[in-house]
Amino acid sequence: REFAEEQLRPVAHDANEAAETSQEVLDNAAELGISLISIPEEYEGLAAESSATTGALVAEALAFGDMGQALAILAPAGVANTITNYGDDAQQKTYLPEFA
Repeated sequence: REFAEEQLRPVAHDANEAAETSQEVLDNAAELGISLISIPEEYEGLAAESSATTGALVAEALAFGDMGQALAILAPAGVANTITNYGDDAQQKTYLPEFA
């Protein structure tokens, strides 16, 4: 929530007007590891196990700053979550490390 308050909220209007999230914000979110929450540890992620609750709590915290930017930040985690839950071993080994 601190990230959302300090980095998303101040630029929310500009991001909405431009219909995009700045690369700086995306880089800062990646630096925090936000996109790693649904990637298993064995693929360099942060998830001991996949949790919809964790994802929802992170989304809620980011949305406090700006929901549009929250979606841009969380989009890669959604793809990674799908690969984690439905991909076969080869797909997971190929793609999940790319998100880390």
